[in-house]
Amino acid sequence: MRSGAARSFAPALAYETSRFELKYLVEPWEVPSMRAFMSPFMKPDPFAAGREGNSYDVSSLYLDTDDLLLYRMTAEGRMRRFKLRVRSYPSAHQAPAFLEVKGREDRAVVKKRGPIPRDEVASFLEEALDPRQGGHGLRRRDAREEFAQLVRKLRATPCVAIAYRREAYESRFGVPVRITFDSQLRHRPARPRDRAEAFGWMPTRVNKMILEIKFNSLFPGWVSRFVQRFELERRSIPKYLFALEDTAREGRIPGLTPASLNALTVLHNSWRNH
Repeated sequence: MRSGAARSFAPALAYETSRFELKYLVEPWEVPSMRAFMSPFMKPDPFAAGREGNSYDVSSLYLDTDDLLLYRMTAEGRMRRFKLRVRSYPSAHQAPAFLEVKGREDRAVVKKRGPIPRDEVASFLEEALDPRQGGHGLRRRDAREEFAQLVRKLRATPCVAIAYRREAYESRFGVPVRITFDSQLRHRPARPRDRAEAFGWMPTRVNKMILEIKFNSLFPGWVSRFVQRFELERRSIPKYLFALEDTAREGRIPGLTPASLNALTVLHNSWRNH
């Protein structure tokens, strides 16, 4: 890996961010025109710059309870909810993984994130479930310790892994904005008790690219024109929900079937393949 790529991850220590996220589904053939429209305002983000297609691979391991509490919080549209995931970047071999608690408070997205060496993730998750740890001395502002506290409290374990290709841009100047295009979305089950042969990657049935616009508080005028120009329609696009639902349809998690998830998926399937 290039040393510059490693440096691009160096500032990513434990931190908390609060922002707004807008998500849309777009056709691949629309993306070149979108790039041209936003090029005066946006540039490839530091890690994407110089890579093929200004993009890189993203992998996320999602944790959940035995009764899928975190899945249900999102599927039911609760205004206050969160996810537990371990994010890594396969394109950056020497970069750490990141423990993330990503929550939603009404319309705002709040994310706490802390680094961990990739080869320590499995042991960290095992230790987090150890009741003898007890949560003593946890520092509320430490993302790694808060992640462990939630894992221990919920008895959360790895559920589904998701991977995709991300094309990423950031503001050239002015109000901070981040725009990404996600494609090649795929998934596999990750629970320890699942059959070994079930672990292969399968495409997730999102038939378009996922466009995300992220900003802190101000919505720049050019972004509003961008949305109007391409007639974008805001969507709820929860990758974890879709991956878990597809895994259930594939029968790759024992005991999890479409029937057991049916009551929670009606709201999401009406537009999914449109």
